[in-house]
Amino acid sequence: MHKSGKQIDKNRVFLYIKSSFDYRRSIALDELVQNAIRSLYFQGKSDPRIDDHIEGTKSVIRRRVNKEIENYNKYKTYLRFYWSPDDEDILVGCAYPLPTDDKAERVKKRILGNAFLLERILTDLDALKFETLCKRILCELGCQFVGETRATADGGIDFFGTLKFLKISDNPFFEKFSLVPSTKVHFIGQAKRYSHTNIIRPQHIREFVGSALVLKFSQGWDLGKELAIENLPSKFLSPSDPIVWLFFSTSFATQRAKQLANKLGIHLQDGEDLARWIAYNPLLGCSQDEDELESELLRWVESAESQS
Repeated sequence: MHKSGKQIDKNRVFLYIKSSFDYRRSIALDELVQNAIRSLYFQGKSDPRIDDHIEGTKSVIRRRVNKEIENYNKYKTYLRFYWSPDDEDILVGCAYPLPTDDKAERVKKRILGNAFLLERILTDLDALKFETLCKRILCELGCQFVGETRATADGGIDFFGTLKFLKISDNPFFEKFSLVPSTKVHFIGQAKRYSHTNIIRPQHIREFVGSALVLKFSQGWDLGKELAIENLPSKFLSPSDPIVWLFFSTSFATQRAKQLANKLGIHLQDGEDLARWIAYNPLLGCSQDEDELESELLRWVESAESQS
């Protein structure tokens, strides 16, 4: 066996497989590894040197797949694929449309398949469009005031929204004494539009915490000044107002990044989380068609402008 001279990053190969796998299909592990190495290291061309790397890479990919399956329901991940019971070298996508008369099961697989398609669609959005998508999510959560920061001088913050509570209903104590006549909760976040192979690590969370602290302790909490946001009322953000810090990304986040974010009170939603939420909520009725999904996603995102 001759050596190809290529240094294969097996972690990168796995992330490529994870992001490009069609979860509505079944496919041989050999073919998956071969396609990944060809695309990442040989400009998509066939080359006999690829065979030099397949066996060694396969063993690592198999261990990573097994780890993914082991983590099913252990964390907040979900089962993406499983080994075929008939062939241990065939991976079956969890959205594979197995014959069934169970309508609920068919609907579940359709929505799950859409979630995986949306993961790829999200990574193809440009950075500004992804920020608008994040703002659109805040609109969906009921925020009455949402916005994006400018491309520069944004203090490391990309989008924000405010949810105003004019009164606390169903509580006669508050209503009688007007102890809390008006309350605002602010959602302030960072949007990272990354490819699947550029994963979110703890360092990204630490950098965001730094930006959050600068904002939190800035003089007067003047968002208009600190974030270069136009047409914002002076002293809009009061030190007493509660804040929910958000970190949204199109990429995968490591378990260490998720654990750190949870420990620091940062609400981290990676590409897997966002795609699943979108598939089960605003795009619930879409069929398993990538063009339709992309078209409906863009229409939904663009409607944020009219709700600002």
